[in-house]
Amino acid sequence: MYRQIQNFLLQDKILLIVFCIFLITRLVIIFFFPMHISDIHFFFEKASQGVLQKLQIYQDFTFPYPPLSIPFFYIPIWFGKTFESFRFYFQIEMFIIDCISFFYLFLLTKNRLQFTKTQVYFILLLFTYFGLFEGLLLYDRLDMVITLFLLMMLYYYLSPNKWHRSFAYVLASFGTLIKVIPLFFIPIFFVLDLTRQKNILKIKTSLLNLTFYLIPIVLCLGIFHIHTHGNIWESLAEHKQRGIQIESTWATPFMLKNLFHSTNPTEIITKYGAQHIVDKSIPKFYLQLSKYLGFFILFLFYIVFFFQRIRKNTFPDPSPYKIFSICFSLLIFLLLSQRVLSPQYFLWTLPFFCIYIIKKGTRWVLFFMTLLYILTFIGFKWYNNFMHFESLMVFIVTLRNILLIGFGVSIIHGNIFINDTPQPAKEAS
Repeated sequence: MYRQIQNFLLQDKILLIVFCIFLITRLVIIFFFPMHISDIHFFFEKASQGVLQKLQIYQDFTFPYPPLSIPFFYIPIWFGKTFESFRFYFQIEMFIIDCISFFYLFLLTKNRLQFTKTQVYFILLLFTYFGLFEGLLLYDRLDMVITLFLLMMLYYYLSPNKWHRSFAYVLASFGTLIKVIPLFFIPIFFVLDLTRQKNILKIKTSLLNLTFYLIPIVLCLGIFHIHTHGNIWESLAEHKQRGIQIESTWATPFMLKNLFHSTNPTEIITKYGAQHIVDKSIPKFYLQLSKYLGFFILFLFYIVFFFQRIRKNTFPDPSPYKIFSICFSLLIFLLLSQRVLSPQYFLWTLPFFCIYIIKKGTRWVLFFMTLLYILTFIGFKWYNNFMHFESLMVFIVTLRNILLIGFGVSIIHGNIFINDTPQPAKEAS
């Protein structure tokens, strides 16, 4: 693959120019964008405890991320022992991840989704462009790693080679051990594999792929369970205890309420590095809905998707773009339905939005997409104002959420409920 990329860069001058533009914008982010409400302090603290103080992670100190995320925090501190040097090397690490994502986006759109050269160039330029709106957190968060894993998973899953598809499950397993998001793609992959051939449920192949996904997770978590005497689960359980985050769609009614009932404001608490609405300020039924409704709807979707695939005697394979669209819709639904929504989550959807914009080919989609990312940038830049219920900022984040809901419903409807004309997969390298 890397030789292929090298050949493309040497032979395709336009691609080389696009990559240079990408590099310039990313170097501007590293050297000129200031640190703002960064997770780096938390990362540095945990890395210092594990490497410099030689404490046992999950056992001597809590750590809310799965085990394969550890190297991304430990590697930078081996090169830089101070906070400033740690941040620099962490940013370089994420910059490398970002560059690899750029090329996997190129390969995905060119070889799998079969866009034209011009369309591929514009997708890469959009990836560069929208990355600037996320610049304040692009390299101060871990989420760029998940973006890369999602791109790699789709690239290999959409391959006509069955072993490439199996490798996508392995990548999803490693991704889940960094952050849980890739897990939600597995039921889609599994159902598609189960019904890939006419009149036959390919149980053996599908279960083999599922095994490729489960074995690394079971082994990794099992080793850490033994090594930490079960304390790993206490750390990972922190996420279950998080409330409704003030930026989420679930929090929007309560943030708006403060504009009109300032004498009885909604209480906010800082918990697990984020701001949440105090539970007593929220009706119990609403709390339960925010916790379970999204997962329940997602579970129903998986069931419906399975029966939709087997309701006929034939199982036509959806086109690569249709599979991409289903995964994109699932990702959007997770942003809409979960009670934790942070601005860095829009890094996961960044390449997906870029592909969607070029596929639709309308200026309105580009306009609303730009507005969505601008509003996200403003909400993050002046987050403290929003946290203290400043009217303008509450309005801006509310507008962002309304736009996200409208845009999300449109994307989900267009990608899930509109039939796709199956296309044969094209051989790709």
